[in-house]
Amino acid sequence: MGEGRDRNDFLHALYEQYYDRLLLFCLRYLSQDPDPEGFAEECVQEVFVRAHKNHRKLKSHQDIEGWLFRTALNFIGNERAKRHRRKRWHRHSIDAQDTPLPHPADVIQQYLDREGYQAFVKEIYRVLSDKQILVFEEHYFNHLKIHEIAEKHSLPEGTVKSRLNRIRKLVQQIISRSNLLLKFLF
Repeated sequence: MGEGRDRNDFLHALYEQYYDRLLLFCLRYLSQDPDPEGFAEECVQEVFVRAHKNHRKLKSHQDIEGWLFRTALNFIGNERAKRHRRKRWHRHSIDAQDTPLPHPADVIQQYLDREGYQAFVKEIYRVLSDKQILVFEEHYFNHLKIHEIAEKHSLPEGTVKSRLNRIRKLVQQIISRSNLLLKFLF
């Protein structure tokens, strides 16, 4: 029981001594962030969580203040990198909400109205692998959701999303080639 109380006293003293300074430090680094106060508070909270996890080492650390501020700086850097990666990947994700993608039925309907529909469908099936064809048919013709396809075929949802994303890109390439040919011919 004495060790737990000792740990709590140590962490409480750290909190009292460094909370405000850490918060200001984080706010300075995050002044350009969309939500600097929220991110700074999250940063300081994470520093104290890590201090709690490492309290034994931290008690005997030569530079406790330096450890706390370096931990905050590392957290900020890691979170910014993580957010940047998420934003970058989300732009190209099938789940991206603000990415206006035409519904495949609309794209296919455009080609239904043209004489080249059969050639278009043949081209799609020609460029897709068997695994992609399976996902393509399940999603666009059988109207199954991603999680339903994953469950039905024992695939990870990420694999289904990846295949659908690749299919979308291939179909876009086919359409752009067809549009270029149509523009060239007429």
